[in-house]
Amino acid sequence: MVREVCVDKDLVFTITFYSFKGGVGRTLALMNTAYRLSKQGKTVFVLDFDLEAPGVDVFLNSKGSAPSGLLDCIAQYLESGSVPRLQEFVTEIPWKTSGKVLFMSAGRRDQNYQSLLAKLNWKEFYAQHQGFYFVENLKAAIQVLYQPDYVLVDSRTGLTDISGICTLQLPDLVVLLFGLNEQNLIGTAQIYRTIMQNSHGRSIQTLLVASPVPDVPSAFVGIKEERFKRANQLLKSDPDLVLPYNPFMAFKETINPSEMGAFLNQAYDHLCERIVSRNKADISTLLEEAKKAKDGGDFKQAQAIYRQILEANPDNPRVWTEFGSFLRSAERYDKALKAYYKAEELKAPPSIYGDIAVTLVYAGEFNQAKRYLSKFLSSDFDCTAAFQIGRAFAFHDQAESAIQVFRKLSDKDREMAAVTSREIGNLYLRLGMPKKARRYYEQLLKKSPNDLAGTYNMGAVFSRLGRESDAKYWFQKAIALFERPETRSKLPGEAAGRLQMMSQAYAATGALGQAITLLNEAISKLKRVKTDVLSSLQYKNISRQEFIEESRRLLVSFTKRAPKSLERIRLNSSSHSEPGGVAEAKREEPPGSSSKKEAHKEDEAVATNEKS
Repeated sequence: MVREVCVDKDLVFTITFYSFKGGVGRTLALMNTAYRLSKQGKTVFVLDFDLEAPGVDVFLNSKGSAPSGLLDCIAQYLESGSVPRLQEFVTEIPWKTSGKVLFMSAGRRDQNYQSLLAKLNWKEFYAQHQGFYFVENLKAAIQVLYQPDYVLVDSRTGLTDISGICTLQLPDLVVLLFGLNEQNLIGTAQIYRTIMQNSHGRSIQTLLVASPVPDVPSAFVGIKEERFKRANQLLKSDPDLVLPYNPFMAFKETINPSEMGAFLNQAYDHLCERIVSRNKADISTLLEEAKKAKDGGDFKQAQAIYRQILEANPDNPRVWTEFGSFLRSAERYDKALKAYYKAEELKAPPSIYGDIAVTLVYAGEFNQAKRYLSKFLSSDFDCTAAFQIGRAFAFHDQAESAIQVFRKLSDKDREMAAVTSREIGNLYLRLGMPKKARRYYEQLLKKSPNDLAGTYNMGAVFSRLGRESDAKYWFQKAIALFERPETRSKLPGEAAGRLQMMSQAYAATGALGQAITLLNEAISKLKRVKTDVLSSLQYKNISRQEFIEESRRLLVSFTKRAPKSLERIRLNSSSHSEPGGVAEAKREEPPGSSSKKEAHKEDEAVATNEKS
């Protein structure tokens, strides 16, 4: 049975950031959350309800005073008896993100601010001036006029009337930030209980955030652990998240990741992710639910969720993109392309060109795929995505296009030069162009001189060029690297490909007995492999069965070239053997060593085979 999910895009998710005491980074956490949400393309409305100590306006990057805001709006309402136009009190924070951050300040901090604040009595406002309905009207006006995805409220500290409004009337979620000292824990626990036991008849979610928590010397670790135990004792729960202490943040309020250190930046990322996951109507949360259904094998449920999301968000390019990826994973390429083309029509980011290019490759429409690949490579593409796109083109024998991707990638990110050089070298060998391949393997080995595959492939390059003495030199180097324990792969498929590769290096240096042993081991490892395997003969991924068959043919060729002093290899390839079974090789050591003449003939035979 397919169940429905909540996809009401008109629902506004309101989050209050509250702390019992100051100095725990509440406003900073709120603004970093707003910034991250806006980077995701969200519309965010920030409401500064901390009238006694407003601070959000410092993020406006403006030297002037804060614009008119909440306190001015209330004052006009009390004076005229009618609610003023909300637009007069809202401004936009000029952040260069794909989303939008709107802001209603605490108020214009001029000479009248203090007197207006002194005149405002919240109990009287609620009892005599319909304050509750004023706040409800404010919520509705924000939703109707600005249609934000999220409203973030900066609450006043302590146990006050405002904190009650912010933690009980306004929010769907309260982020409670607290230090680990006793004052913070006792006060936070009191507010936490009030929220959980609220009499408003509505469920309010909470996130417990310990902040800021320093990294202490080993001598103080015990004290830190005791404070966390005390937090658990009072809150009946461990913190959902910990924000680390960064001394720099005492000097500057910032949303710039490069200015706050990796650990705090990562913690803010996690905070934003936690908040989004609590919003069941957020597209990200809904798409994640669809993904979980797909990963769990429930294709019908996943498709139903995507359909419901699309019905509620027909003009959202991200939803169409995700739906296209879902259909592509199900190998429904025609329908996937329709979804991607719709996303492109709705001005999806340039990454959509890569999605379309890959899907066209899967569908066998290579010329059209190349056109979209060109569009993708002309954009400011993501390097990780580009690498996967290059791999997809290579897998479908579009080697020249794959080389184009890896070259562009190498130009953009020098850190990826080694891995792209390997990919390009392999592709040129696949195309039968060893001279061009050599250049890229040399670049690889310049950066990674002990790269096993790169070293072996240099031998393969010289072998194909007919320079057997040079080939033998590189194969011997590869053998020396291979015999180091750290070069052995524990992944069966990768290990099988590497064993097949190295069997050829041993054969080229005259060690046919070791070459045969490695090939048998390679075939044996494929008992536990279902995925494709990299062939060192074809320089591309091939099926498990094809890999076994080509390895068997290679095994036969090694057997024919073996010296007469070696017994014939018995291949277990009879009709009653398991398909794709292991070829067993048995031999006895020769009673004496071969003559120099025989060894010379063997080397010549190996060289001739490798050259061919």
